[in-house]
Amino acid sequence: MELKDNESGEVQEQTIVVKNPESVITTTETGTRIEAKVEDEQKEVETKLELNENGTSISTVVVKDKETGESKAGALATFIPIAPETNEDGSVTVTKDDLKLEVKSDGSTEHTITLKDEAGNELGITKAKSEADNSVVILLEDGTVQTKTKQIKENGEEISSVVDGKGDGTAVHMLKILDSNGDEVVTKAESKIVGAQTIISPEGEVETSVDVSDSLKLIVVAKEDGTSEHTVSTGDKVTKVKSSIKGAQTVIDTNAEVETKVQTNQTKVIGGTEWIFEAVATTASSGKTVTTFQLRNTTTDEIKEPQNTFVPETPYDKGNEVDIVELEGIIYFKTTSPVSSELVVE
Repeated sequence: MELKDNESGEVQEQTIVVKNPESVITTTETGTRIEAKVEDEQKEVETKLELNENGTSISTVVVKDKETGESKAGALATFIPIAPETNEDGSVTVTKDDLKLEVKSDGSTEHTITLKDEAGNELGITKAKSEADNSVVILLEDGTVQTKTKQIKENGEEISSVVDGKGDGTAVHMLKILDSNGDEVVTKAESKIVGAQTIISPEGEVETSVDVSDSLKLIVVAKEDGTSEHTVSTGDKVTKVKSSIKGAQTVIDTNAEVETKVQTNQTKVIGGTEWIFEAVATTASSGKTVTTFQLRNTTTDEIKEPQNTFVPETPYDKGNEVDIVELEGIIYFKTTSPVSSELVVE
């Protein structure tokens, strides 16, 4: 098939790989359509691929359970000239360099980024999978990939779960809640460590995990109600930091430190500039946690007046549990921790 670049007008030849011999291929006004159906005793899989003249495409896979009659759908979209591959089992795959996108024969979607050094040695694989209905995996114009889904809850809330994968192997997940009044809250987490594995559950919950070593595992979860939790497992102990407040922001840093922060509605004006109060819980790779209240400049992100519960040299011991809660408009840290050494109040 000839594909025409939108900007240059250059015509390129691209080969569409069709592995199902019973596929129906049709030429349309805008490009090419490929349709196929496969089935076994348990399910029926219908695949449709629309490949446009400019090389962009949209593929859908609809899976129907023969016993229950229930259906599940997934989609794959590309915004650059590249031809998808339709497979014998009804799945659709796109591969570009070290990126792979797939809508599987069970209706789930997945993207994989394999990071390599200059010599071609593998440094890590960053992956995201959505098990939710009506998920879509997207290859964007800038080469980044995104797996996402959207659901409408019984209370009218719109829940969007999104995972962005970047070419450097880092990953960001977001859970956005839009209520019936049009108010939006975003709970977000970023992994700066290559090799994060993210799963969107059927209900829209998003979990990102990083296996740093055999004895160190980091997990960040954005729950469907907008609350969140990060855990640091050190082999013998598990440390947990929960935010019972929606909209927490969490970062897994390259040194395996995990920081969760929550902005409050309280502000302070200093020298004509507005600052906002934040609650921050930081867990080191050792599993020890420091809790801090601080001011953040709403324009420059500068930090001022950090106040730790205890001095950083005497953090909560590993195995601690911290909950960031709000009572009557005031944010508190609710902490349970084993004590093996002296804690010094700052």
